[in-house]
Amino acid sequence: MKITIQDLADHLGISKGTVSRALRGYADVSASTVERVQQAAKELGYQPSAVAQGIKTGLARSVGLILLPKSRAASRPFLMQFINGISTSIAKHGYTLTVATAQSDAEMLELHRDLFVQRKVDGFILPRTMHNDPRIQILDQLKAPLVLYGQTENLTQYSWFDINQVECFRRATTRLLDFGHRHLAFLGGDAPLFYNSLRRKGVEFSIREFDQEEVQLQVFENITTVADGLECALRLLQSSQPPTGFLCALDLSALGVIRAIKQLELIPGEHVSVIGYEGIPEGEFSEPSLTTFEVDQYEAGFQCGVKLMQLIHEKGAKVTGTLTMAALLERGSDGPVRFNSSELATFIRNRKRLLSSQEKLHRMTEKSLRN
Repeated sequence: MKITIQDLADHLGISKGTVSRALRGYADVSASTVERVQQAAKELGYQPSAVAQGIKTGLARSVGLILLPKSRAASRPFLMQFINGISTSIAKHGYTLTVATAQSDAEMLELHRDLFVQRKVDGFILPRTMHNDPRIQILDQLKAPLVLYGQTENLTQYSWFDINQVECFRRATTRLLDFGHRHLAFLGGDAPLFYNSLRRKGVEFSIREFDQEEVQLQVFENITTVADGLECALRLLQSSQPPTGFLCALDLSALGVIRAIKQLELIPGEHVSVIGYEGIPEGEFSEPSLTTFEVDQYEAGFQCGVKLMQLIHEKGAKVTGTLTMAALLERGSDGPVRFNSSELATFIRNRKRLLSSQEKLHRMTEKSLRN
């Protein structure tokens, strides 16, 4: 049974009005009475009515998170961890998370506007930030509190949390260069999203540090799925100058690259190296397991929630930015270079000829046995 203010008053033998004023921290209630009321509320499990608090404060006590399911990346495994982190964080302030989906970019903007104008949420967390993000522009006009999971052009105006993706991809690239790789491919993700430019910047920064003239880099964008990675890698590996190392903005595309390497009867991590990013579970169970950077999505969601609660509840709260690192998981998909690009191209051509000859011989043998 839900404990009410009247139940607390009866339990303590004081008036309902005194209990109410004590819970709300009025100065005309003595400190000893406030302490008694708070202790009783804790012991009896009293929880204030969210509706009543909303009427009193004008707050909805809810945070908005709007997703775009049509995006190929919208259902990635990180989502549940991220949502769990937000929910855990804001629950400490009596808040819940309102998750909505939009079927188009226009509907996404409309949902942000409607949820805030109709006072259904008190602020938003914006994942997957874009260049010149229209969501930020809409919420700025409404003066709605917001926290970015990601970065944008002007980081001094907003609170944000992100992984140091430039440094992650600088380290990944340096790792392959130290292994002896000189022909690299960067398979970027969603071109309109800010993360993609950061990851590419890390690759290019490492190459400049090393010796740009010694390294050949091929760059591709919008490689976001296993199928994308497979198709792109097959095309590159069968070219006259195949890369010996792949840096993938997303684990999904990296898993596609591994499939392509194996489809050409090569060994990932021995003939061709692959490094991904995100740390999705599938990477651990691929063969070989994927070298990648693991992102703590729960912590990201939790910290975004903390920052948004500060903006909503702390008068004059300053915007804050937090940059953290992902953990490198050194696994089996990368290693010392075995062939340079020209040698790899020759090896792949000879391998294909050998396999073709073996297949032809097998067909001839089967035909002979049938006759």
